[in-house]
Amino acid sequence: MLYAWYGFDRKELLLDHIINGLKFIKYYYISLGFHKVVCKRLQLYFDQENIKPDDIKLAMYLTYVSHDLGKASIKYQCNILNGKGAPGHELLSALIIYDSLNKNKHLYFSNVHEEIKFAIILAIIKHHSAMRPPMESIAKFHQVPAKFKHDAISEIHSIIRKAENITLTELPIEVKPNYSLSERKKFYKEVLRYLNPVPRNEVERYKYQKITLLSSLLLHPLMTADNYAAAIASKKKQSEFRPFLREFMRTYDYVLLLRFPTKYTKKSFN
Repeated sequence: MLYAWYGFDRKELLLDHIINGLKFIKYYYISLGFHKVVCKRLQLYFDQENIKPDDIKLAMYLTYVSHDLGKASIKYQCNILNGKGAPGHELLSALIIYDSLNKNKHLYFSNVHEEIKFAIILAIIKHHSAMRPPMESIAKFHQVPAKFKHDAISEIHSIIRKAENITLTELPIEVKPNYSLSERKKFYKEVLRYLNPVPRNEVERYKYQKITLLSSLLLHPLMTADNYAAAIASKKKQSEFRPFLREFMRTYDYVLLLRFPTKYTKKSFN
């Protein structure tokens, strides 16, 4: 079994972390049309008619499902089971979705593939930025062997199939047994363009602004769902959740009940 966390405060399977967070996103974000709002904002600010609401919905799902997959590597599972955590796993998780989307570039996101792909990658890389700056993780990432056991890969693909049953959406995520140093270097080189200060070239600056905005909008559901999944794994009551998560849920529960009084209840989420 793969673990997302293993410590005195909680023991959380990767499967549970992904599925619980995904249900949270579907209930609190998709049900109220967050993906449609993001799409409208991109269309308004950047005249981006090629982006569709379904593109944003898929991006939200891919961001969450893949954000912790790096923890399944041999090295990180060993660290987690020994109470050392998995610092830097976000880079490996981002590499997995980068490689997966590159293989399927003609099937998803139509003409906006590159913008959405890098927005997903940046959101994943930044989801632990409060604890460690992305550049710090990148500087150390070459030290971590990016290898996965075949059993771990099989379990990941099983998790993805279960996630697809919840989202009713095909999720093009594949994990390889190993990611070579040359593959990682290519990945770093491309990602660094969007982690460095704003490019001077006007065309690149325009693209940078689009990707940065979308990654920020993808980061919100990722971080709230991530915190929610960890909280319920710790068997916390809602009153014990972090203040930002508690207030977010309270506000959205109220809005959902006002808009859909017969459809949405506390029980329907669980």
